[in-house]
Amino acid sequence: MSETFHPGTPAPVPVAVTSAFGTTFQLSMETAADYLLHPVFLRFAMICLCIRALLDQGDDIRLLQGWQVAVLWLIVALGSVAVLMAVIGLLRLLSRVGAGRRVYTPLLFLPLVVAGEYLTQGVIGIFHEGYAKPFEQALIDMTRDLLVLMMFDAFHALYVAPQHPLARDEVERPPHPVEGARRAGVERPEIMEVPAAAEVPEGTPAPMAEAEVVRIAERVFPLADLLSVRTEDHYLSVVARTGRSMLRAKLSDIGALHDGRHGVQINRSQWVAFAAIREMREERSGQIVLELETGDSATVARSRRLVFLQLWQGVLRRRSA
Repeated sequence: MSETFHPGTPAPVPVAVTSAFGTTFQLSMETAADYLLHPVFLRFAMICLCIRALLDQGDDIRLLQGWQVAVLWLIVALGSVAVLMAVIGLLRLLSRVGAGRRVYTPLLFLPLVVAGEYLTQGVIGIFHEGYAKPFEQALIDMTRDLLVLMMFDAFHALYVAPQHPLARDEVERPPHPVEGARRAGVERPEIMEVPAAAEVPEGTPAPMAEAEVVRIAERVFPLADLLSVRTEDHYLSVVARTGRSMLRAKLSDIGALHDGRHGVQINRSQWVAFAAIREMREERSGQIVLELETGDSATVARSRRLVFLQLWQGVLRRRSA
């Protein structure tokens, strides 16, 4: 499943999601299934379901035999995915009309907890006629389920969302490079006046759009010229087509590098442009090694392997189109 969009197709409006743990990330997806049915999330959901099944040893569950317990948790799992798809689908619909751009995950838990409880009661009622759980006991069980889901939500925010290709940290984008330079007291770069079409000499390169530049410390670079940015202590080693620079800045603060259009951060300390990748090879151990146009080699961290492959496959498809 790729997050690459064809030309002419509007990119999905990102939705900011704030977890019960307090962290915030953004989702860019067309449908809820894009996120929920991705292997990264499915593995997490399977682990959560197994932990939840081990924790649930109440009197009502003990009414079931071995195969009946398996049927119960299969139905609960499918029902939970269906509820999440319906709720997230509704939120996506609201975001398209300008509402619901920020979601708090505890709000997703309420329908999930209620659905899980009554699915459980329904399945037990099918296998044992006349089964009825008192409302007070059901309320206690739903409160316990809510606490367990909040724990799972913290795990999701810390360990799942950072690995999911459709989620990214919500970072505040830096000001426009030219405007930011003016505020910092740096002289605004001169903007080339474009003569009329008839007056442009043949072979003159087209002027660069301001939106395609990035500011790193006191320097402004054309985004298409950047090949590699690597952290060196408190500095960034910036390799561009025009040369190398050592600038005092943080890689995480340069928002324009992290949208996946021109390149990708392959490990904790290095960003590479797609145009700089001359060859990609996969070692027998599964480690991905990149040979760059600069003559350097770079390795993709295992935690970023999936994100890199998703974006790189999209680049290859665009090149072959």
